[in-house]
Parts: sequence; structure tokens; C-alpha cells
Amino acid sequence: AEVIVFFRRELSRDFRLRRKRGGHLLSKMRFVAAQFEAYLEDARWARYAGHANRMARKLEAAVTALAGVTLAYPVEANLVFVNMPRTLLDRLYDHGHELNYWPGPDGTVLVRFVTAFNTRDEDVNALMRGLREDR
Repeated sequence: AEVIVFFRRELSRDFRLRRKRGGHLLSKMRFVAAQFEAYLEDARWARYAGHANRMARKLEAAVTALAGVTLAYPVEANLVFVNMPRTLLDRLYDHGHELNYWPGPDGTVLVRFVTAFNTRDEDVNALMRGLREDR
């Protein structure tokens, strides 16, 4: 399920009409929306987001300590974008990691890492082992 939150009321004007025109109506929306009740209960969403953001900061510190790796954008949430040599990307693939990447500056690749509510310290550590080990 998805949810749209408007922090400025004026942005929500005509939203119901736009949603209907876009074909985003479900006849049993209450069943899809039920998961949000649990997600919003006891500020669960804030704990999950906070954890994902902490894991992103841990990943940022670890990966940018490697030679040839630079941060492409400030880490403001659970996404970490770095430029790294292609050889490091190849190491990650050799260790079974699948990543989104794009051509970066000076022969590097721009890699996107995403952390989540269930990312563990061990996950970040395993990723870093893959980056540090030679093939």
C-alpha cells in the first residue's frame, strides 16, 4: 500500500479528483489501508525510519573511509549515493550484492545504497567485508 501525506494543506486541493482520474481507487481501500493503522500506532513509523537512517549513517562512514570512494550527495535519510571505482563495484557483485549504479565522473560509478527498517549491523558489516576483500 502507499500513502500520500500533505504537509501543506493547499497542495492537497483537488487531490481526490486527480486520484480518481488517475485510476487509483480501490473498492476495498479499508483492507489496503489497515496496515497503516499498525504502522502509525505508537510512532512505529518513526522508530523504523530512525533505524534506517542510523544504518545509512553507519554505511556512509564506513564506505567513504575507503580509498577512491566519495560521497555524491549528503546523506539526509536512508539513501547513500557514492562514487566508487568500478573495481569496488565488481567486488560487491562477486560477493552476491546487487546494486543500482550509473556512470560516474572520471571513470567511476555512482552507486545507490538503501537501508531499511530491517537493515542490521551485520548487513552493513558484510557489505564492507565485500568491499575490502580482494577477489
